[in-house]
Amino acid sequence: MRAATQQSQRASGRVSRALTAGLMSIVLIASCSDDDAAVDAAPDEAVVADSTAGDPTAESDTGDIHTTEPTRSATPESPHPVTIDTPAEFGNGVVAVVTSVAATEVVAILPGETSGPGLALNIDITNGSPDDIALDNVTVDLLTGDLVSASQITTGDHRPFAGTLAAGETTTGTYVFTVSPDSRESATLTIRYTADQPAVIFTGDLSDA
Repeated sequence: MRAATQQSQRASGRVSRALTAGLMSIVLIASCSDDDAAVDAAPDEAVVADSTAGDPTAESDTGDIHTTEPTRSATPESPHPVTIDTPAEFGNGVVAVVTSVAATEVVAILPGETSGPGLALNIDITNGSPDDIALDNVTVDLLTGDLVSASQITTGDHRPFAGTLAAGETTTGTYVFTVSPDSRESATLTIRYTADQPAVIFTGDLSDA
């Protein structure tokens, strides 16, 4: 009876060990299968990542933050200067010409004006364009030979451009500046009648006036 019991216990032990070994084998096989799946998936993911990283045609949704638009000037460029006695065209058929430069004695009346020797410039504007042009915003500036803006007098002989100039017509304006005789060489005269067209520039020696 005791021998039978011992045989039964040994048989149960063998079965238990067999079951334990079988379970360990199953766990080991499952673990290896998961590792193989992870290894197999990794190269596929790497291929997907590399396929876009090396593609020069791939575009970013955010665009290129370093791209800049070319800067454009709001004011048209002025043409090259002409001599003081040469007609100058604004670029649209409108022409300005200095018809005379005369010495005068300036008497200041308004604040900011300066009395003393000066120059009176007669300027013609001819409208060679097909449309009427407005002259109310004409500006005339004189830069003396020592690179100083001459004081413009708005009284006395001063007769600025104004109103509307019809196509094909010519009008005259007179502008007076305080300029000492020793500052009249290498003078620069700039005339602009509208912001939509470039200014015209005259240069020359006004010391003979």
